[in-house]
Amino acid sequence: FFFQAEDGIRDAQESRGLGDVYKRQIQYCRGAQCLVFVFDITNKASFDGVQKYYDQITTSVGKKAVKILIGSKCDEQKKRVVPKKDAEELVKKLGMAEYIEASGKDDIQIDDVFEVGAKVMVEQADFEKKEIERLFTEKQRYQDEVS
Repeated sequence: FFFQAEDGIRDAQESRGLGDVYKRQIQYCRGAQCLVFVFDITNKASFDGVQKYYDQITTSVGKKAVKILIGSKCDEQKKRVVPKKDAEELVKKLGMAEYIEASGKDDIQIDDVFEVGAKVMVEQADFEKKEIERLFTEKQRYQDEVS
């Protein structure tokens, strides 16, 4: 599920009676394995909105889903107002999996968004499988000792 972070978008939705749209967006995210948060590198307000959306979504959906941050419009470096370093720091702070700068207009790193999401989800599933196997083995060992 993709979230375009824009300053005041939720307030604007609610003032036009679209609060239910926002609530449905949250419902669509339940059970998601990957969440992609998108901001415009030429718009500081959109970057500032990422934290708000992240907090709202992870509170409602949970923190288990893989989260990726996308800086869009990387083809417009001259108009850039959000430093790459700030985005990378936000990714670390929020525990997101990856930061990617992309451009739909110039088809820059669009495939990477999906490849990274898929790769991280597979790694997470492998880790969970190994953890389940480890717990099962410990349980078997305990049962053998008790028997």
